[in-house]
Amino acid sequence: MDQNKFKITESEINRPVTCFAISLVWLSIIAVANVIALLFYDLFEHGFGEYFAYRPDHFFIILIAEILLITLSFFLIIHMIGVRKRYFRRVVIDEKGVYIYNYRNKIVNQTLYTELSLSNTPFVPDVSGKTNSQPSLTKSLRIFKKNKAGEIQETVIDFNFGFYILKNKYELYRHFLQGVQTFRTDLKISDYTLKEYNLTGEKRPLQKWVESEFAVTAVLLAFIFGLVYLFVLLIKFLS
Repeated sequence: MDQNKFKITESEINRPVTCFAISLVWLSIIAVANVIALLFYDLFEHGFGEYFAYRPDHFFIILIAEILLITLSFFLIIHMIGVRKRYFRRVVIDEKGVYIYNYRNKIVNQTLYTELSLSNTPFVPDVSGKTNSQPSLTKSLRIFKKNKAGEIQETVIDFNFGFYILKNKYELYRHFLQGVQTFRTDLKISDYTLKEYNLTGEKRPLQKWVESEFAVTAVLLAFIFGLVYLFVLLIKFLS
């Protein structure tokens, strides 16, 4: 690619999926709050003293459940109040490298092409793809940079920002790799990564992998809803 024709690429948030994921978390908070209210109602209906005197086992089960659920709700609310500040990021890739901005439009991380180094690990390419399995299946790029002490360390280019899911994540990774091919011809990109991001020069369809952050979030929240529902049924059964 001609250096003069290297274009600027910016990230785009998948707003429908992002809003849906955030809404699911708030719905789970509301569900937990409803369970808390139902348990308190059950205690008040029978009376604290009477419940403790005649059904102490049920009383302590409900009391412990209330403490756990209130604690869970508190931390979830605190976490969600700062979700934009914690997770929102905007990615810009130009002829110099990649810049990551926060919600205040300030650069919080950057990687310049001039900062990239040769791999210090035998048989590991200078730039390669990386698959992360925790907490969910995500993609990133493995690179090498020098730290402040001048030592070469492995690090990653990661465009996974929690609830704020980018709909052009594949294109961003691909554009960064094109920048490496254009401005750092001395670096080797792994053959598998070149094929994965359609950079081999062969005419082949774009190989876009399916991100699983949203799917994992939905399954996890469905599991939480199921546990809450089973817990309510258990309390009703014991009552």
